[in-house]
Amino acid sequence: PINTENKKISSRVSQTVKIKFEVTEKVINIVKKIQKDIFLVSFKAEWKTNNENIEQIKLIMSESEADIVAINDVSLDGVGFKVDTNQIILLNKNGNMTEIPLDSKQRVAKQILNITMDTIGSKI
Repeated sequence: PINTENKKISSRVSQTVKIKFEVTEKVINIVKKIQKDIFLVSFKAEWKTNNENIEQIKLIMSESEADIVAINDVSLDGVGFKVDTNQIILLNKNGNMTEIPLDSKQRVAKQILNITMDTIGSKI
Protein backbone atom coordinates (compact mmCIF):
# COMPACT_ATOMS: atom_id res chain seq x y z
CA PRO A 1 0.00 0.00 0.00
CA ILE A 2 1.02 3.58 -0.59
CA ASN A 3 0.00 4.66 2.93
CA THR A 4 0.29 2.48 6.00
CA GLU A 5 -1.16 2.71 9.49
CA ASN A 6 0.76 2.00 12.67
CA LYS A 7 -2.36 0.78 14.43
CA LYS A 8 -5.48 -1.29 13.77
CA ILE A 9 -8.13 0.48 11.71
CA SER A 10 -11.38 0.28 13.64
CA SER A 11 -14.50 -0.65 11.69
CA ARG A 12 -16.53 1.22 14.32
CA VAL A 13 -14.98 4.53 13.30
CA SER A 14 -15.37 4.14 9.56
CA GLN A 15 -17.65 1.95 7.46
CA THR A 16 -15.33 2.13 4.47
CA VAL A 17 -11.62 1.69 4.13
CA LYS A 18 -9.78 2.82 1.02
CA ILE A 19 -6.43 1.30 0.25
CA LYS A 20 -4.25 2.60 -2.57
CA PHE A 21 -1.55 0.37 -3.97
CA GLU A 22 1.49 1.31 -5.96
CA VAL A 23 2.65 -0.75 -8.90
CA THR A 24 5.84 -2.66 -8.22
CA GLU A 25 8.25 -4.29 -10.64
CA LYS A 26 7.00 -7.55 -12.10
CA VAL A 27 8.93 -10.54 -10.80
CA ILE A 28 9.10 -12.02 -14.29
CA ASN A 29 11.02 -8.94 -15.45
CA ILE A 30 13.87 -9.58 -13.01
CA VAL A 31 14.29 -13.36 -13.44
CA LYS A 32 16.76 -13.11 -16.34
CA LYS A 33 18.63 -10.30 -14.56
CA ILE A 34 19.32 -12.79 -11.77
CA GLN A 35 20.01 -15.83 -13.96
CA LYS A 36 20.66 -14.85 -17.59
CA ASP A 37 20.79 -18.37 -19.04
CA ILE A 38 17.51 -19.65 -17.57
CA PHE A 39 14.80 -20.73 -20.05
CA LEU A 40 11.82 -18.59 -19.09
CA VAL A 41 8.21 -19.52 -19.82
CA SER A 42 5.65 -16.81 -19.10
CA PHE A 43 1.92 -17.35 -18.67
CA LYS A 44 -0.51 -14.63 -19.75
CA ALA A 45 -4.29 -14.65 -19.27
CA GLU A 46 -6.03 -12.55 -21.91
CA TRP A 47 -9.59 -11.64 -22.79
CA LYS A 48 -10.42 -12.15 -26.48
CA THR A 49 -6.96 -12.70 -27.91
CA ASN A 50 -6.40 -10.75 -31.13
CA ASN A 51 -3.54 -9.18 -33.12
CA GLU A 52 -3.48 -6.14 -30.81
CA ASN A 53 -3.08 -8.32 -27.69
CA ILE A 54 -0.41 -10.39 -29.44
CA GLU A 55 1.61 -7.24 -30.16
CA GLN A 56 1.31 -6.21 -26.48
CA ILE A 57 2.35 -9.71 -25.42
CA LYS A 58 5.40 -9.49 -27.71
CA LEU A 59 6.35 -6.25 -25.92
CA ILE A 60 5.89 -7.89 -22.51
CA MET A 61 7.90 -10.87 -23.78
CA SER A 62 10.71 -8.54 -24.82
CA GLU A 63 10.71 -6.74 -21.45
CA SER A 64 10.90 -9.99 -19.49
CA GLU A 65 13.18 -11.73 -22.00
CA ALA A 66 10.82 -14.72 -21.85
CA ASP A 67 11.59 -17.52 -24.27
CA ILE A 68 7.98 -18.66 -24.58
CA VAL A 69 4.66 -17.12 -23.56
CA ALA A 70 1.65 -19.36 -22.96
CA ILE A 71 -1.39 -17.25 -23.83
CA ASN A 72 -4.63 -18.31 -22.20
CA ASP A 73 -7.77 -16.68 -23.69
CA VAL A 74 -10.11 -16.85 -20.70
CA SER A 75 -13.02 -15.44 -22.73
CA LEU A 76 -13.45 -18.80 -24.49
CA ASP A 77 -15.86 -21.47 -23.29
CA GLY A 78 -14.15 -24.27 -21.41
CA VAL A 79 -11.00 -22.21 -20.78
CA GLY A 80 -9.60 -20.60 -17.67
CA PHE A 81 -10.90 -20.89 -14.15
CA LYS A 82 -13.50 -23.25 -12.67
CA VAL A 83 -13.14 -25.74 -15.55
CA ASP A 84 -10.94 -28.77 -16.06
CA THR A 85 -10.05 -27.91 -19.67
CA ASN A 86 -7.82 -25.34 -21.30
CA GLN A 87 -6.66 -24.06 -24.66
CA ILE A 88 -3.34 -22.26 -25.16
CA ILE A 89 -1.42 -20.35 -27.80
CA LEU A 90 2.34 -20.65 -27.34
CA LEU A 91 4.35 -17.74 -28.71
CA ASN A 92 8.12 -18.09 -28.98
CA LYS A 93 10.87 -15.47 -29.33
CA ASN A 94 10.87 -15.85 -33.12
CA GLY A 95 7.19 -14.91 -33.28
CA ASN A 96 6.07 -18.45 -34.10
CA MET A 97 2.74 -19.45 -32.62
CA THR A 98 1.64 -22.97 -31.75
CA GLU A 99 -2.00 -23.56 -30.88
CA ILE A 100 -2.79 -26.22 -28.31
CA PRO A 101 -6.48 -27.07 -28.80
CA LEU A 102 -9.06 -27.47 -26.04
CA ASP A 103 -8.17 -30.47 -23.92
CA SER A 104 -7.82 -31.45 -20.27
CA LYS A 105 -5.57 -29.11 -18.31
CA GLN A 106 -3.25 -32.03 -17.59
CA ARG A 107 -2.79 -32.84 -21.31
CA VAL A 108 -2.38 -29.16 -22.20
CA ALA A 109 0.29 -28.83 -19.50
CA LYS A 110 2.11 -31.89 -20.89
CA GLN A 111 2.06 -30.35 -24.37
CA ILE A 112 3.46 -27.07 -23.03
CA LEU A 113 6.20 -29.01 -21.26
CA ASN A 114 6.99 -31.10 -24.36
CA ILE A 115 7.21 -28.03 -26.61
CA THR A 116 9.36 -26.27 -24.01
CA MET A 117 11.69 -29.27 -23.75
CA ASP A 118 11.92 -29.53 -27.55
CA THR A 119 12.81 -25.84 -27.73
CA ILE A 120 15.43 -26.15 -25.00
CA GLY A 121 16.85 -29.22 -26.75
CA SER A 122 17.24 -27.30 -30.00
CA LYS A 123 19.20 -24.59 -28.16
CA ILE A 124 21.79 -27.02 -26.75
